[in-house]
Amino acid sequence: MVNTKVTSQFQPVVTPSAWHSSRYKNNKEWLVKLSSEQSRELRAAVNQHKDVPEDALHVLSANDFPLPTLGPVLQRLRDEIVDGKGFAIVQGLSTADYSLRDLVLAYWAVAQHIGNVQVINKYGHLIGHVRNHGRDPKHPQTRLYSTNAAQPFHCDRGADIIGLCCVHQAKSGGLSSWASSAAVYNELLKQRPDVIQTLSEPVFTDRKGEIPEGKKGYYAMPIVHCHNGLVTVNYGGDFIQSAQKNFSQLPRLTQEQEEAGVKVQVEAMSLLEQTAARDDFRMDYDLQPGNMQFINNHTILHARSAFEDWEDEKDGGKRHLLRTWISPSNGRPLPEVFGEQWASMEPGNRGGIRVPGVNPHISLAADK
Repeated sequence: MVNTKVTSQFQPVVTPSAWHSSRYKNNKEWLVKLSSEQSRELRAAVNQHKDVPEDALHVLSANDFPLPTLGPVLQRLRDEIVDGKGFAIVQGLSTADYSLRDLVLAYWAVAQHIGNVQVINKYGHLIGHVRNHGRDPKHPQTRLYSTNAAQPFHCDRGADIIGLCCVHQAKSGGLSSWASSAAVYNELLKQRPDVIQTLSEPVFTDRKGEIPEGKKGYYAMPIVHCHNGLVTVNYGGDFIQSAQKNFSQLPRLTQEQEEAGVKVQVEAMSLLEQTAARDDFRMDYDLQPGNMQFINNHTILHARSAFEDWEDEKDGGKRHLLRTWISPSNGRPLPEVFGEQWASMEPGNRGGIRVPGVNPHISLAADK
């Protein structure tokens, strides 16, 4: 029998972060269109750094990119992502006007005006190149962004805000989707409070070889966190399943009811994904070249459909996105357990992947 009793620990979220897709599918307030003036000042800011070598690009900060009209727009966008609906798409950056180097730098400038950019992988990259590298999506060490496989609804491990910038589209597929994790939480709390109880208990997660100094190759933390009056969701099903494959000493995910009123972990995670994927929760957007997407990793679950690349470079080549993990100075308070996956808990300087002997840098190569 399913336990439908709600404990006082869990209360519905009534903030702007808890929305249904009907609120925004026909309301495009989340689309930010760059004006001609804003596009020109971004281009001018990038042009100031034509002679900066690749190994010094990461030193450039927001102060090095004066954006008198665009800067305030990005600050308001940041505040809306942190404290509002949690997502935005920026349009109007023409990739035809930029080399890859300059596009990377333009995206870096925009991200720096939102917050401090954190390391995104074990290579020390501050900007990740999201492409299909032909890796096996079923291999336990593979991060799915480096394949063309579908990515079910999830959160990233190292981010307050996740940013994407489209360089090239795929021949087909690669649709970007997102849903309010706060609304998903509310739905599960209403329909299946036992699932929320299960998701609030620690579960083991694989680091997939990206191991900070002094840490193990895995860690345990809940998926749902109630802290300082806020509900934060931190879910990575692929990393949880990978821990089951890579570490036989860890307890197995429960697949049968352990005792009356306690539902299984496998079902709880499946219901979380299924709810986020429902039409009444999910937003879809086909990112065009030059589009930038920003989402709050603590209040949004995101997904990507499988895709097919062009065979010939002249037809468009491989799907190519730039990705950042951004830490804004006004980030929400988080429970201390996040320190298990992050080196710092200080807003504006938290998140990212820190491994020994790797220095943060910007790479213009898209081969990792």
